[in-house]
Amino acid sequence: MPRPERLYDVAHQALTLVADALPNCPARRYVSDGPMLAWDCEQVAVTVESVYGHQGNVASAQVDPVQCLRMSGAVLGVWVVRCAPTMDDDGTPPAAVTIDTNAAVVLGDPIVMLDALTAGLRSGAWLGAYGLAFEEWTGIGPEGGLTGGVLRVRVDLTVV
Repeated sequence: MPRPERLYDVAHQALTLVADALPNCPARRYVSDGPMLAWDCEQVAVTVESVYGHQGNVASAQVDPVQCLRMSGAVLGVWVVRCAPTMDDDGTPPAAVTIDTNAAVVLGDPIVMLDALTAGLRSGAWLGAYGLAFEEWTGIGPEGGLTGGVLRVRVDLTVV
């Protein structure tokens, strides 16, 4: 069984690795106390979406009488929310080149984030050099002048 602070520590380490790696990283950075974010400004946040038991392979959850009583893995959502091009006050939509330029940044984020988490794992700076699996990246927006996405990864909570 992991120590009580392990889940927060793993999430905070993920936040630090990603924030240090992202170009033009938003200033608002935090570990969320819930699985969703308020999309009210640019931000980087880590959410804990679920915790589960596994038997040695963080990518596969196990539910049985022994493992279901053990919190040994977690699914983290690593969110990056950025400003999106919007219409002018007179209703003129943003230029296609502006949208395209913004897309290059937003679509580069998941690659940078996963690379940072993987490098942190390999160096031993994250998770005690133990267990990481990529689940998915989902783009969200643009909505209300914001766009971005969430990278979901499975991490091991056990400590070697």
